[in-house]
Amino acid sequence: MDNYYHSEAQTTEYPKTTPIMNDNNQPTHEQTSEQRISIIVGMATSRGSRIASSIEAIRDIKGTYQAYAKIYTLAKNICKRLNTPSDVESFALTIDACASDIIDAVNNLKQSAKPRTAGGIVYDACVQYAVSTVRGDILRSNRVASSLEGCALRLCASRDMTSGNIVMSEALDKALSKVYASIRSQAKTNGVEIGGKSNTATKTAVKAAILAELLRLKSEDSYQFDVIIGEVRPLSGQ
Repeated sequence: MDNYYHSEAQTTEYPKTTPIMNDNNQPTHEQTSEQRISIIVGMATSRGSRIASSIEAIRDIKGTYQAYAKIYTLAKNICKRLNTPSDVESFALTIDACASDIIDAVNNLKQSAKPRTAGGIVYDACVQYAVSTVRGDILRSNRVASSLEGCALRLCASRDMTSGNIVMSEALDKALSKVYASIRSQAKTNGVEIGGKSNTATKTAVKAAILAELLRLKSEDSYQFDVIIGEVRPLSGQ
């Protein structure tokens, strides 16, 4: 780890500018923190990028040595792609200071970029089966139990969970997708008819229903929620 984290990371004010290169790799003007954020967001929203999830992981452990190590590694990778190795320190400081702003900007862009089509017919049978499974009315397979536990724990880690306002992070969305996939797999294995093939509309509706039911259980049925996260054993027959 470079020594700058031991000196700069303790201050409340970070450098705002660093040289930016033109096509000839020559310094042209001062690059602002906002410009660096824009560059990171642009990379994070490209297909297959893991930058957003990496920054979410950094935010979750902010202030630790592990966080600084992840920040520096990510900054080096970004600057390698930009061919600006001298900017590693500036990008690292921007990621450290503006992690939440970067994540919010990425989520907003992804939300606005989503297609405005219906995405298919919502299969209500799938929605009801998912809700019943989360509620505990239907026995859960090991795969469903594992994915549901991970989703519930991720939900508890949400910054605004206590106030009832949920931050739909990329990690939480992925966790809900895993629950959806495992529930569909369980239904297929057990020969339960839950509608046709998976489509965007049904997946979106089921994920929203799973999230709503988890929130309801946490506030109204703490026992069932504790069963989901493995704190207590389920009652006989569940």
